Amino acid sequence: MHVFLLGLSLRTTEGLPGLKRETLELLSIFNLIQVSSIYKRYLRLKPDDLNSELFCIFRGRTDLDLWQLKELLDLRSKKWKIFVFDQLVSVSPDLTVPDPVLHEDPALLRCAAEAWGEFEHPVLGQSLNELMRSVHSFGNVEFYAQGSEIL
Repeated sequence: MHVFLLGLSLRTTEGLPGLKRETLELLSIFNLIQVSSIYKRYLRLKPDDLNSELFCIFRGRTDLDLWQLKELLDLRSKKWKIFVFDQLVSVSPDLTVPDPVLHEDPALLRCAAEAWGEFEHPVLGQSLNELMRSVHSFGNVEFYAQGSEIL
């Protein structure tokens, strides 16, 4: 079994029903271990629900290998992103894991730490909880809902 972190993001106008629909479609593919809280990110400086996105991160298990999981996600929806897959480090034009955005984006890092805080980043050598301690600002992001609301 492989353990991974997957991110899901979609327009706020799709709301919790959209998050729930996307999640339920994939629960047949992987075993869910943990889901982070759901956050809203404003895509412009002026807060506006029409220009915002909802996002969260899932920790799960699967028998699929990395490339099988990527192919399956690509076929279903472009709203999913693989951030971590076991302790694998892979750099290719199609997929980089761990995804560099994970530790560069404070809001995604917060979600990832909620879902799997003890995961040690294979490149940086620190746990996601340790990386979170250096974050002081989340910018244009606010709490939206508990992750359990989409299960």
